[in-house]
Amino acid sequence: MPSFDISITHRIMLKPLHRYSAFAIISLLVACAPADQSASQSGYAVLDAGLTPPAASASSAEVVEFFMYSCGHCYRLEAPLNAWSQQRGAIRFRRIPMAFSVRDEPLQRLYYVVQSQPNAELLHRRIFSAIHQQKIVLDSESAIADYMVQLGIARTDFLAAYRGPVVQQQVEHALALRHSYAIRAVPTLVVADRFVTSPAMVESSAAAADPSLSIEHATTRMLDYLLAKAEKADPPQPGDHHEKP
Repeated sequence: MPSFDISITHRIMLKPLHRYSAFAIISLLVACAPADQSASQSGYAVLDAGLTPPAASASSAEVVEFFMYSCGHCYRLEAPLNAWSQQRGAIRFRRIPMAFSVRDEPLQRLYYVVQSQPNAELLHRRIFSAIHQQKIVLDSESAIADYMVQLGIARTDFLAAYRGPVVQQQVEHALALRHSYAIRAVPTLVVADRFVTSPAMVESSAAAADPSLSIEHATTRMLDYLLAKAEKADPPQPGDHHEKP
């Protein structure tokens, strides 16, 4: 499959009929390479086993979000997804920042620097808000360093981490995961290393039929469904009490 930069799905304005562009929906379906055409109706796709990287967790209770700070769809999903993950409790939820081009890398590095801070979640929310609510442009190392100083982090400390080997290793790992999972658009959610979904996929499916739910909340409902589906598919473990088929 030829590779191409799909990060433009959250940068260009196309006047779509729905909040999520048809182009984003199509790109997700292509990236997931489902065995049939049911993904557009179901709101999710089954991951090809060949896409799963050897180091990936096989936990049936894990959700991984591939996201970008610059993505408006990711920003709208952030609060509902955080609330959902806190309510689920035992679910392991983690984020992987994506970069589809060199210009995306500064914000990707920023995420990894922030994760090393004791108030990581607060900083994470403030960065999202700065970009999408306050319209602060954080598109370079210098601009980001200036902003982090405003948040109380010394410039020298920030730049040492931003340019350091730990963050570089994390960036390389994120790139490897991007290729392993064929991530071509954000936000993308991988559930239990078996299923993939997104707000765009959910919006194009019957799962979005309830008018009382926003697309973001319909997406978290889809996550519940996929986690339950993954748990049923797990072989019984000692001490587990699974219903017999």
